[in-house]
Amino acid sequence: MKPNNLTVDRTAKLLGITRTTMSNIVNGKSVITLSMAISLILSYLQICINKVLNLSVIKKACFFSSLGLFEGKVIMS
Repeated sequence: MKPNNLTVDRTAKLLGITRTTMSNIVNGKSVITLSMAISLILSYLQICINKVLNLSVIKKACFFSSLGLFEGKVIMS
């Protein structure tokens, strides 16, 4: 969870579970169901996709800025 700056509390909220349940999973005190494993994978993929999309927007903004075509507005594809 650290590479994505996620806390146990925030991760639990994103997954719709209690902080205690998330803490037990992280600390190996609880097993996860297939449904929970799928939720964890999908949440991780969503975070990765959002990072790629944000990076793409930043790269485009830097490119257009270097051409003098960027006036402080976010440029979306």
